Amino acid sequence: MDIAHYTEIFDSCLEVLPEVRIEKVSLATPTAKGVVLFADENNNPIQLLQACSIRRTIRAKFFTQVEPGKKADLSQIVRKIYYRVCHNDFATGLWLYRCAKWIYPDSWQDVIKLYRPSFLKIDAVAKFPTFNVTASPAAKNEQLIVGPFANKGSAGFYKDVLVEAFSLCKAPQYLDNPAKSKSCPYLQMEACCGLCDGKISREDYLSIIHKAIEAAKYPSRLKQTLVEQMDVYSKSKQFEKAGEMKNLLNEFGKKQYQYRWCCDIAELSILHIDLAGKRKIKGQRKQQQFYSGFLIKAGWIYSLGDFEIAGVDAILKTAKAVKSLDISDKQLLSENFSLISYYLYRSKPSGAWLRFGDSLTAEKVANNRFFAL
Repeated sequence: MDIAHYTEIFDSCLEVLPEVRIEKVSLATPTAKGVVLFADENNNPIQLLQACSIRRTIRAKFFTQVEPGKKADLSQIVRKIYYRVCHNDFATGLWLYRCAKWIYPDSWQDVIKLYRPSFLKIDAVAKFPTFNVTASPAAKNEQLIVGPFANKGSAGFYKDVLVEAFSLCKAPQYLDNPAKSKSCPYLQMEACCGLCDGKISREDYLSIIHKAIEAAKYPSRLKQTLVEQMDVYSKSKQFEKAGEMKNLLNEFGKKQYQYRWCCDIAELSILHIDLAGKRKIKGQRKQQQFYSGFLIKAGWIYSLGDFEIAGVDAILKTAKAVKSLDISDKQLLSENFSLISYYLYRSKPSGAWLRFGDSLTAEKVANNRFFAL
């Protein structure tokens, strides 16, 4: 890769000469977060890294003592160090991913490992629609995709809750085979609606399915359905079923952090704000804190630029003007959701993550606890 390509990706380049001490030249590098690329004298990439501190990462690679034969001594082969300042976790992860794809187009997945979220899909126009766990966020025809979920287990649990809350068929393989449906254990235990046995018509079942689909889009609606179903069982003196529903409701509440961001992914809209470093403003003595804004919408990641806290209104206007684009590249859509989900479901996510919509005002953004830290 030529130097012109690197300069399009990175902010700066540090020349490393054998006769010059790295601790001296590294003083010119920033201490901010970012992405670092070590290259040889011919600009061949040696190592691409995500750095919490660009300067500290550079020094560590040159000064860390390693046992002979365990690791390569980078100081003997590195002649150029390219770096890009990103300031915050999400921007750094996003640029690491982009840099890896540009620099290693055929082997970038060996350089970075993407997070693997899960989703629920359902074909609403199928003869007998069913919810299924999937790793792909790409929809076909009339499919609804709900997600992202933190992992496969949380998506499976969410599916089970939907099935229990709406008494959906638990063994759809029997629906088109009436001869075998009599052997269905759930039918024998009266643990389903009895669709395969004719206890409910297909039209009535489809009506229930459509209610389940609407509830699936919003965890709060599904939770409310569980509460209502528990009350129905209690009033009809089916106390065992009411107890089961209560236990499921409690478990649903305990695990809500694993699906707190899930919705119809076509409607997914999240505003992310994090630090963007301090800058000197003309006419002001002190450096002012700036912030980076990102809009995550239906699988797309839009950079809204940097702003001061006083510029929140302008950022919201910019975000509201963004129109969703249809990502026809299924692989790109999957990669975007991998990046997004990793930061959404971290135990302590950096910055502010806000549901974006008309109800989100500049005042609500400014009052977020992130700005009070």
